[in-house]
Amino acid sequence: MELGATVCLPRNPMCLICPLNGECRGRDRAEEFPVKSRVAQVKRAETVAILRHGSRFYCEQVPEGKPWHGLWRFPDFDPARMSFAQRSFGSAALAQDDVLPAAASCRRKKAEEVGGRGRQRGEEGEVIATIKYGITKYSVTMEAISAKWKSRVPAKGSYLTPEQMQALAFAAPHRKLARIILEAVALK
Repeated sequence: MELGATVCLPRNPMCLICPLNGECRGRDRAEEFPVKSRVAQVKRAETVAILRHGSRFYCEQVPEGKPWHGLWRFPDFDPARMSFAQRSFGSAALAQDDVLPAAASCRRKKAEEVGGRGRQRGEEGEVIATIKYGITKYSVTMEAISAKWKSRVPAKGSYLTPEQMQALAFAAPHRKLARIILEAVALK
């Protein structure tokens, strides 16, 4: 194993000093090795809910056994517990390099459901931001929509102030979303 890391290098193999140069099947064919297979990216869509109460935003800690466990995040949109809200966050703060701005009216119908976590065909709600990120083999498009609770607030999360949100550890895409939302609220 150490031989491959020090002598048989992919870009510049040192065949002349290699102790296995007489038996090597890769000698004079170094450009063919190693063969790297490209892992296909699996596209996924996520829809997260932005639930606002005054100047506080509902967030929850990721439970153990899930990716990013222990970190904070905005909840996934759940049509059984939530409904769409038509609340503007100000579109000026949404036009950033890593964020695709929402449509001019901030309302859009999603044409398809990808990966089982996107919105269903024909549902509409205010799209606050769309963030694209990668995690392992997944290429994820996270759409944040303004939502409200249909009934009482579950006990597993809590409404956080902007100061609390900045102090807590958020998963990277959710930290980016929190920054966008807080900037939009500050500009309003």
